Amino acid sequence: MLKGLEDAKKRGVLAGYAVVDFKVIFYGGSYHEVDSSDIAFNIAASRAFKLAMREAKPTLLEPTLTSITGGRGSFLMEFSHYEEVPSHLQQKIIAEAVKEGRVKPEEE
Repeated sequence: MLKGLEDAKKRGVLAGYAVVDFKVIFYGGSYHEVDSSDIAFNIAASRAFKLAMREAKPTLLEPTLTSITGGRGSFLMEFSHYEEVPSHLQQKIIAEAVKEGRVKPEEE
């Protein structure tokens, strides 16, 4: 189950970028001799993650480097956090990822 979740997290749901800053609680589920397998649980975890992400309304994040320096600075830094990508750029990034085949178009 964890492998399915980790794989889905790495592939992400927007433009193929990994998902960060979320919490998962597994509950329920049971093992059945005929229908249960590692693959079945991994697929279930991956699908549940994708459905949850649609409900969560995820957003793209970026490091704050460009906005701080205007693209011209030079310095040493330690990563602190991500910032939300401006909404006008998010759709462009997602469309480019779909065009390049890194992600599938969202199914309605």
